[in-house]
Amino acid sequence: MTRRKINLVFLLSIIAVLMMSSCSLFGEGNSILTSYTPTPTPNPKGTPIKITASTPTPFQYLRTPAIEVPTNSLNALLEDYIPNTSGQVILVTVYNGTQKLYCVEAMESGWKVMFGPFECNIGRNGLGKEKEGDGKSPTGVYELGSAFGYGGAPEGSTWPWRETTQTDYWVEDSISQYYNLHVDIDEIIKDWEIAAKLYIPEYRRALEVLYNPDNIKGDGSAIFLHVWKNEETSTGGCTAMTDATIETVLKWLREDANALLLQIKYIDPLPDGFCYIKDYAPEVKFDIRFAGEDNILGRIANEYYAAVGISSIKLTKAIDKASQLLKDQNLRLLIYDSYRPQTTTNAIVDWLADDSDDDMKEYYYPNIDKEDMLDMFFESKSAYSRGSAVDLTIIDKNGLVLDMGTKYQFIDEKSNFNYTNLSDEQRNNRELLRDVMIQAGLTPNNTFWWSFYLENEPFSESYFDFYVQ
Repeated sequence: MTRRKINLVFLLSIIAVLMMSSCSLFGEGNSILTSYTPTPTPNPKGTPIKITASTPTPFQYLRTPAIEVPTNSLNALLEDYIPNTSGQVILVTVYNGTQKLYCVEAMESGWKVMFGPFECNIGRNGLGKEKEGDGKSPTGVYELGSAFGYGGAPEGSTWPWRETTQTDYWVEDSISQYYNLHVDIDEIIKDWEIAAKLYIPEYRRALEVLYNPDNIKGDGSAIFLHVWKNEETSTGGCTAMTDATIETVLKWLREDANALLLQIKYIDPLPDGFCYIKDYAPEVKFDIRFAGEDNILGRIANEYYAAVGISSIKLTKAIDKASQLLKDQNLRLLIYDSYRPQTTTNAIVDWLADDSDDDMKEYYYPNIDKEDMLDMFFESKSAYSRGSAVDLTIIDKNGLVLDMGTKYQFIDEKSNFNYTNLSDEQRNNRELLRDVMIQAGLTPNNTFWWSFYLENEPFSESYFDFYVQ
């Protein structure tokens, strides 16, 4: 593969991001209090983006210090680290003792998680490889070499594959002229003492990471993605995973996409099982009302520090499915609210009990008193705080909201899905939204045309309270 020195401007942007990475955490379930706004980098267009093999990758490889990088989504992370000539990224994140692997692809509207997160293991001494034998996995961005292993490539894989036998080794002795190379011992004269045997169960499916591509003596060798021994066993510096995971990776990779590996310590503000919706459904748009003043409260809601959509991964995948159903009609989903912290729900309940705060009555609840809304329309414990409910509508290709008969958060019988005094257009729009959400596996809340939830929730007994940021 063509390797060039990293563009100076790109390097400076990485250094700037790393200098911003110091922040504090305040326990599980809460969020990072230090804000971070990444510098966006435009992605190329296409669905998915096709990168020709002749397109040069604008760097040789990039090592980064093993420090934690805060960000507000995987999209932002990739925009900061990945050049726009790459269409696929294997992303490995390390946070609080947990390693996750994602297969992420560049789409016309941003990066999208295609598969994952998967569990994986890294070096026994963590990230930040510096030299041969330090027991660490490399941090940074790297190109990928050939895959290798027992027999033929996984069915459906088009990635370059080399079948291994009992005579295949990877030289790890820095005095050898074959240092950090895949060799067949029947074809060369041995000049080393240390080499990794490749015909072993862990390497029955493996993928070379082009770490130390110039084969600098003592810098490190034999860095692969490969099958793990078991979920408890770390590696000497590779990244290991289940057989099923690496098979998924190899079937997904395309030679024409200039695929890269990014391994990084990532400060994840979300609990396991939650995600930023745009990471799995990049075509969905957002108008998070509680992050502004255009809502039933007339102010920014407690614990909303950014206009971002968050939900359980299970709900997000359903949202993406609904989004794809609308795509052929040149329509998109627009999300008003999804995960809602329990503290926010508590604040809404307190607001409902405050007769003196009625500033938004004319706009959002002209025909009902606040004291009647709690039992009729609001729950003190709801699926929103469990990451299993979403409020949304449909927009056209110009970003205009389809007419649903009422505005969002209008607390009135007119917002009931079954309200009859609607025009044909309004009725058809409500039915279209309802139909695609049901096809995607969600259940409608008939009280409000915009509200949908998961029946089989992943966190049915939990109420989360981490910030929206």
